[in-house]
Amino acid sequence: SVDPAFIRTITSAEHVCGEKRYKCSGCLRYHDTLGSLMSHIEQGWREGFSCRVFYLKLKSIWEQSLLT
Repeated sequence: SVDPAFIRTITSAEHVCGEKRYKCSGCLRYHDTLGSLMSHIEQGWREGFSCRVFYLKLKSIWEQSLLT
């Protein structure tokens, strides 16, 4: 499972057309809420996205960089 605290830490929130949106770092799609982004990461494979794998690998690399 993807760690929500990690996702909040690394996710960029941007203003798009005057609205705050959350950008998936895996596929670069925007989501209205952080919850929507989390759902996309967990269930995106149903739409053909592998964002969950991307975030799991990103977290692994991030944790290794903290140890060195």
